[in-house]
Amino acid sequence: MSRMGEQRDASGTISLASHQTRPSICFLSFGGLPQRNKKCTYVHIYWFWFSPMSKAQPTGYFITWTVYGTHLPGDGPNWRHRKQGQKLPAPLLRDWTADRLKHDVELLEAHMRLVTQAAIEHRCKVKNWKLWSAYVGCNHVHVVVSASSKRPETVRDQLKSASTEMLRIRFPSWRGRPVWTRCGDVEFLCDEDAIAAAVQYVEWAQTHKDREIDAAL
Repeated sequence: MSRMGEQRDASGTISLASHQTRPSICFLSFGGLPQRNKKCTYVHIYWFWFSPMSKAQPTGYFITWTVYGTHLPGDGPNWRHRKQGQKLPAPLLRDWTADRLKHDVELLEAHMRLVTQAAIEHRCKVKNWKLWSAYVGCNHVHVVVSASSKRPETVRDQLKSASTEMLRIRFPSWRGRPVWTRCGDVEFLCDEDAIAAAVQYVEWAQTHKDREIDAAL
């Protein structure tokens, strides 16, 4: 089902406008999160769009944040350092970080993911932000949103805060402990083609990754 303002061609590809798609590079990394005899498979996909430098505000943001204790530094192939970017696996760093966690690692179960999704949608509606798409997994969240005149960190933190509040109200197990990892990743979407590509990935995650997550849980 298409969202407002979207068009799909015969192949089902999303198109927000008739702009020619800009060249792009896509990096992928795969890994797994062992958790109490379970394994939750995850995938990272990073896009880099090439567009002319402009002082104009970005059209939207592709925001990602993770559940507390997951996606640790050094964990998995091509993990990302906050300042240095892509890095090779570092098992010793991963183990060192895991040993210093102050709380157990808990994954989001299906009903918790629904509450998180509803909290994100509600906050965007209240703030009058355009929510293009959102995906809540067992250990991470993707959001594609347009929020003019707002710093991306502000948008990210408000969405995380709204989700945390609702999870703690509904589920006592999240009270008195962190839900999310600090901060998160923000990618600037410079035009409508970039938004369409991000939405297409999030929709793919909704239809494919949910099956893997439910099987792992």
